Amino acid sequence: MFARTAGLELTYIPYKGTAQALPALMSGEIPAAVLTLNDLGTAVQSGKARILATTGAKRSPQYPDVPTFKESGYDIEGLAWYALYAPAGTPKEIVDALSRAAIEAIRQPDVKQRLEPLGLDVTGLGPAELAAIQRADYDKWGP
Repeated sequence: MFARTAGLELTYIPYKGTAQALPALMSGEIPAAVLTLNDLGTAVQSGKARILATTGAKRSPQYPDVPTFKESGYDIEGLAWYALYAPAGTPKEIVDALSRAAIEAIRQPDVKQRLEPLGLDVTGLGPAELAAIQRADYDKWGP
């Protein structure tokens, strides 16, 4: 999306995950990468990586001096998110119980205090809200 918006031709290099991409970025093997703020924390603090822009609607509280892509003139907005899943066909009462327990846990003050410094916006949403987010993200990023 960045390449298209910026009118650039970029080469996509598929790494299996951050564990392979981050060292490639820090060593100069690749000139740039799209990673989560959580993944970049140590590399940024050590001066081995620099965040150029974030994809959020607003600046990250952890990196208030880093502009968003929109502030930088690119119409890009999107967030990474984490979710808890159960196998298809799991009875609704079990899904609901798991959801309630997960939301209660994630909203505990001590859990939020540990996750927010990692760049995570702790919300705790239920299955219907997650389904809506997934559908909107698929419609936006799928094409």
